[in-house]
Amino acid sequence: MSKLPTQLNLLICDAVREETRNKMTLLGYFGGLKIRIDPGTSYPVGFPLGAVIQIADGEGTFKTGLVVHTPGGNVTAHALPDVTKIAGEPANIILNFGTMVVPAPGKVDLELKLDGHSLHCDFEVV
Repeated sequence: MSKLPTQLNLLICDAVREETRNKMTLLGYFGGLKIRIDPGTSYPVGFPLGAVIQIADGEGTFKTGLVVHTPGGNVTAHALPDVTKIAGEPANIILNFGTMVVPAPGKVDLELKLDGHSLHCDFEVV
């Protein structure tokens, strides 16, 4: 029986490398959910971005997609493989965007679609 997740956790970094035995290496981990751009930098600005979206609750196998909303209203959709969430265990979705370009400072919303239902997590570019 499927139970839709309701809670996501987010880690952001420069890149994520999948390892053996269900491990991952975060390269250039940002200690919070803010990416600080050097003062005086003109926008748009690009930076390397990797992320781990952790599904904390729920259970089942879900059709999965991601919609990225950047400041200024840019929207991009990404197809993702189905994800299986086992009760009592987190499910990690590893994302490597390469270079993300944002047109302005502000919130970047990551909208995770699971069987058509949306869950959101975000970080800020300041």
